[in-house]
Amino acid sequence: RKSSPRGLDGLNLDCTIIDSNDYLISNTAIRPRQDMAGSGRRLLSERWSGEPLAYRFAAGEQTPTLIGFNDAEPWGVWSRSGYPWVLFDCAIDGEIELRVRLRGYLQNIGKRLRLEMGGASADLLLSELMQTHVFRLSIDHPTNVLAFVGVVERAVGAEDPRDIGLGLAEISIRRPAPAQAGGNALEAPAPQAASPGSDSPE
Repeated sequence: RKSSPRGLDGLNLDCTIIDSNDYLISNTAIRPRQDMAGSGRRLLSERWSGEPLAYRFAAGEQTPTLIGFNDAEPWGVWSRSGYPWVLFDCAIDGEIELRVRLRGYLQNIGKRLRLEMGGASADLLLSELMQTHVFRLSIDHPTNVLAFVGVVERAVGAEDPRDIGLGLAEISIRRPAPAQAGGNALEAPAPQAASPGSDSPE
């Protein structure tokens, strides 16, 4: 048995491991595969234990990996237009309650946004005000990706020079109560006041 070079016993990495076969890669974007062809692929993430997951996307918070987003701000984070998505540290499947708190921006206000997760999907309408939406999804194939589909236009004439699509403040995932399992449902509580600018959406 050969000894490690220069006395190196091991290498510890704090990182997220991905398989390029799980993604559609072009010259301009990287998108997760959400099709059924990838359902039999080897999982590189640990399976979700079922304990509730809760994330706030304000600056300084510990969050999942964000792809297609601008830098975090005190309230949360603005996505860029195109195809923003979230990469969780664990693979999620089964019956879940997905709660997202977000809002639209300029040209995306009033537009339909689709959330995709492991072959399951749900739609909502983007509001000018920050709103919380609750969905109950049945995920057949384990996934660690939540994609936001439909933020495709870039604002024209906006004061903020950044490419902005939607504002994301919170995501939480948990198992629904037994009486709630099965089917999809949407809950949209009364919105809170929000500024149309990008500095402080609520």
